[in-house]
Amino acid sequence: MNKNEIAIEEIEKGINIMVKRAILPYTNQFMTGIIISNGSDEGYKININSIEYDNILSLGSLTLSTNDTVVAIAPNGQTNNIFILGKLG
Repeated sequence: MNKNEIAIEEIEKGINIMVKRAILPYTNQFMTGIIISNGSDEGYKININSIEYDNILSLGSLTLSTNDTVVAIAPNGQTNNIFILGKLG
């Protein structure tokens, strides 16, 4: 491989890395959780992957009970912005 081909290959690698870094933060993360109880201030307390999140609001006028399985979404992968999308089952 000559110097020009190596340079082109390295540029392609750099472009791929930059595209992944630009796109990855803007993907939504969908998660399954279990309702533990009502939130301490509002919404619900839910358990997702053994982590408890408090005061999580639900979309619309969804009414949930303890032990309900829910789908939650973290917009842009930010767990501080989680909301409950809906109930499973």
